[in-house]
Amino acid sequence: MGIQRIKSLGLVLILLVTFSTSQRAMAEQETKAPESPTAGQETSSSPLTLANLVSASAELSARLSALERHLKLGFDPGSLEEDLAKIDQRLKSLSDRLEQLKAEGRYSHDRLSGLNMEVVASGRALEKTWRPLIDRIEQVERWNNEWLEERKRWTTLESSLVEDESSSTVKPMIANAKETIDKARKLISSHLQLLLATENKAAGIEAVEESLVAEIDRLLQALRLDLFQKSRPAMFSSEYYGQFNTALRDDLRKSFEFVFASGWATLQSNAPAILLQVLLWLVFAVIMIRSRASLAAAPRLGFAAKRPLAAGVFVGFVAFLFTSFHGPSLGLWWVVILAAAALALARLSGCCIADVWKRRAVYAFAVVIMINKFLQTSDLPQPLFRLYVLCVSLMAMLLCGWRLIEGARLGYTRLYRWVLWFGVTLSGVIVIANLGGYSAFASHLLEASLKTILIVIMGWISAVFGRGGLELIFSSAALTRVSLLQKNVAVIIQVLARLLNLFVGAIITICIVVTWRFYDDHLKAIQSLMSAGFTMGSWHISVSRILMAVLCLYGAFLLSWTLQSILSEEVFPRRRVERGVQVSIGHLVHYAIISLGFLLVLGTLGFNFTNITIIGGALGVGIGFGLQNIVNNFVSGLILLF
Repeated sequence: MGIQRIKSLGLVLILLVTFSTSQRAMAEQETKAPESPTAGQETSSSPLTLANLVSASAELSARLSALERHLKLGFDPGSLEEDLAKIDQRLKSLSDRLEQLKAEGRYSHDRLSGLNMEVVASGRALEKTWRPLIDRIEQVERWNNEWLEERKRWTTLESSLVEDESSSTVKPMIANAKETIDKARKLISSHLQLLLATENKAAGIEAVEESLVAEIDRLLQALRLDLFQKSRPAMFSSEYYGQFNTALRDDLRKSFEFVFASGWATLQSNAPAILLQVLLWLVFAVIMIRSRASLAAAPRLGFAAKRPLAAGVFVGFVAFLFTSFHGPSLGLWWVVILAAAALALARLSGCCIADVWKRRAVYAFAVVIMINKFLQTSDLPQPLFRLYVLCVSLMAMLLCGWRLIEGARLGYTRLYRWVLWFGVTLSGVIVIANLGGYSAFASHLLEASLKTILIVIMGWISAVFGRGGLELIFSSAALTRVSLLQKNVAVIIQVLARLLNLFVGAIITICIVVTWRFYDDHLKAIQSLMSAGFTMGSWHISVSRILMAVLCLYGAFLLSWTLQSILSEEVFPRRRVERGVQVSIGHLVHYAIISLGFLLVLGTLGFNFTNITIIGGALGVGIGFGLQNIVNNFVSGLILLF
């Protein structure tokens, strides 16, 4: 007991000495801080006197030399002019393409969306180029203000001089200093004029970019409104049959000539993106072929081992979508890329589907996707394209109706029958709209339906790939050596797979709403969906805040579970901690982390902690009067835990 008491007294003394030393150091720092201004502050804010006149004049000469060096070497307006000229030329080319599409009447939603993506990319490049220019202008303005203040100091000194014998010696020094200041301001003024002229050019380019975006948005809005209007004659009318004349052959020839000409131009302008896609295909195909044995050993990646080339093409296509912002702007080459991805997807899906007719339906779907994309890109004449839409929709309606009849006999699930009923209904709507002359609406329904099915299948295959990849990673030799991971590998994979499924589901949702033209591009869709919410007084709750709050709370539970697992499986057994103490510490860690997570959730949702403090005080008073027994029991439980 005596030794324990001495240790306790020693610890108290050490804490007291440390506290007094830190307080003394803080006090000395506070007393010394006002007495040590920087040299720049001293020279710029202190008034000039006859005592420091010589040193101040010499400093002006040094500052002028430094200014000349910074103006020559600190910024290169020539390279900036070249970058702006490239962006301007790119925007002029895009403007010419838009005018050509408008003159020929060949603008569609995909072409306008691709053109809009290129314009927005040029706008981002302009903003990236413009930002250093703005920073430079702000810096030069600061320099100009500093030299202006310097001139005021010397003018003040000159006006305070008394006409005596010493003024004849001082005035030439002041005149030389003012001459140095005027020279510096002249250099700054000429450099600033050059920067402002460049900024005016950038502003003009930005105006062109904004006008192009506005024009494309107007055309997209017009196309969206035309969907619900009767824009073509009915298919059982003489006016429709009259469109099959000799001029149709010339229109067909011009369409294909336009496609191949634009394809060559697209190859020249987007060669890096196309080469990137081919490179990704080759890289991932080689990886899949060399990892065939490992893929075959993974339970969920057996289909990739059977079709390694198709798996490499699919993974390369998904990687291309995340690393490139081109898409529809690639024109005919996008048809080639999409065709390869659709065939790879059909090959992979065929390994996961048992029914023969389903595998054949997937292959037929891939072929229809390729044909549909090629015909839309080639801008097939409307009479022929309407025949194609009619044939595809009739085939889809017959297929779904046949499987619906077979499903009643074979006992398909209710959800599966509902999907077939939806397919029959949608195909019927497309047929009726196309026959009645609402060709834009019919083609949009067909295209959106095909893209939706493609997106869902891609999401499904991606989720399976992700789950199998997690299992393959956690079964590696490096991770199997970690006992804690090996004991909880099933739970870890389940949690990560759940998060992966949520991520894939979010991407599928964004792609589907863009496919059905609720939004023009994915970025606008994400911004609009994330900002949606409601307002309560001055408190706005958005989807983004709710998602962040849910993720914070879920992360707090995951962190609590992880720490409790580490303590119970790694720390406590080594320390030979008693069972009751283990439970107590685990519960306290859980309460602490969940409390911090709850506070973080409140901050994410935008709660004012001042109001929370007031409410907490009021609740404390209420608890003190009305809930004493509950609080007593809770505190007693904590005491028992301790």
